[in-house]
Amino acid sequence: MKNLIKTGITTTPTNETSGTSFVQLQHNEFENPSQIPIFQQFGFVSSPPNGSGVLTLDIGGDASNKAVIATHNASLRYVNLPAGSTAVHNASRDSISLINGIVTFMIGGVVVATCDNQGFHVTGKITATSDIHSTGGNVISGNGVELEGHTHTSETAGTQTSGPIN
Repeated sequence: MKNLIKTGITTTPTNETSGTSFVQLQHNEFENPSQIPIFQQFGFVSSPPNGSGVLTLDIGGDASNKAVIATHNASLRYVNLPAGSTAVHNASRDSISLINGIVTFMIGGVVVATCDNQGFHVTGKITATSDIHSTGGNVISGNGVELEGHTHTSETAGTQTSGPIN
């Protein structure tokens, strides 16, 4: 059982050209195995950057048959995550975090949207390439004009509609 699990550092970028990710790593100055498969949870795929820490398992006790079972990169790690929270992030500081009933979306470390029990809140422009449907409630523009309940100066049938006055 001794030495079945080892730590190491990736020494080349991850090979992502097949259905399994492979990496070259260094355990110590004498062990530099290559083409080591990275085992990941179904539905979650990552390509750890070069220099990431790894945890390997020698399958069946055979040092020539190993797999990476965990990866870590302290310099890129999502920090200050409260207990019981979850985050998915990448090296570009894009992330989705689930913390205390709030889902936060960040791009490049900047919050672009949050979602809580009050609704979905966006800090930037929303671009739609199809219809936007509201199943209840009113739509209010940035300058306060309501889709429902606003009036026009001309509401005579068959005439051109004027812009809203409120």
